[in-house]
Amino acid sequence: MKKIIILFFAFLLSFLFCYETNAGVIASPSSVKIPRGQSSVVNISFQAAGIVDASSISSTHGEFLVGGSPIATNAVPWTITIRNGSGVVSEAVVVPVRVIERAVRQGASGFVYRRVTTKGPIDVNFTITTEAASEFTVQRIELYFKNRRAETTVERNYPDLKAFADVKFTGSGLLEGYWEVDGRIITRVFQHLSYGRTVTLQSPAIPPLPTFDTGTHVVKFVITKPSNAIPLPAIIYFVTPNEYKAKPLQLKLIEPAAEASLDYEPVKFSWEGLRTPMLFLVQFYDKKDGSPLFSAYTNETSYTLPDLVLKNIFLSDRAYSWKVTAFDKENHMTGESSLQRFLLKKQPVK
Repeated sequence: MKKIIILFFAFLLSFLFCYETNAGVIASPSSVKIPRGQSSVVNISFQAAGIVDASSISSTHGEFLVGGSPIATNAVPWTITIRNGSGVVSEAVVVPVRVIERAVRQGASGFVYRRVTTKGPIDVNFTITTEAASEFTVQRIELYFKNRRAETTVERNYPDLKAFADVKFTGSGLLEGYWEVDGRIITRVFQHLSYGRTVTLQSPAIPPLPTFDTGTHVVKFVITKPSNAIPLPAIIYFVTPNEYKAKPLQLKLIEPAAEASLDYEPVKFSWEGLRTPMLFLVQFYDKKDGSPLFSAYTNETSYTLPDLVLKNIFLSDRAYSWKVTAFDKENHMTGESSLQRFLLKKQPVK
């Protein structure tokens, strides 16, 4: 009877020792689906609990195994610092394409990623599947501006600064994140991504990226879901002290029509107006390139060429061009028409 009791306690102590030594660290997730034909990045947390005999747990490397035999090694080490019996470390496991293809060539539907630690091995099971059936993960983010670069310069109060994010992903799921400038959230993003490889996201038009403060500003797109740890790039834009001037609007000339043949008499020229009160400059040319032959200002959206000007400046049986430029109250140019040609007929003989 005593032998049985002794054997029982010995078995119990052995069980507890093994549980503390090998089951004290678990991997989360313990199983992962990844697609074939491309490398993948999977974030795995190694959590330690109930550890009383160590102040840390370390791992010198990880191994990829097929059928129990190693096919590749990950030489990146990590250490879990134990406080009050527990600790955690996260690892972004990069699975190369060669590991996936070698497992497939050996007829395996998956492989094991094993972390060799001072508390024993910890395994994560990987299943090779199609992209559509794989876990929803973000593989890479690339940020840039309209110039396709990671930096740009704009004038103060420039209204149309946009940033773009090319997000490479696998699987399908809800992407959650936010655009931020200088650590301040501009807008949050919630977008369902279906099976595919890359999606391009654009910073919002409202609110736009701020350009009212001069100096250097840092833009990031932060992904909060899925929560796999990948490098988050940053791009930079510089705002100059020079104030942005709005691009002039295109004014439409109404009459006379382009290439119109007009009688040699006072002619009315008209154009489309703008919403706000404007001062218009009407200019006439006898050559495509050169100084205006005659100019006049008006607050109206039409101008009649006076008879005196016509007879003293313009010749009959000649082609001329005209255009209109609009100015606001601060004398800033806000609109401009294209150059349009007309013909003055030959003056009849009296």
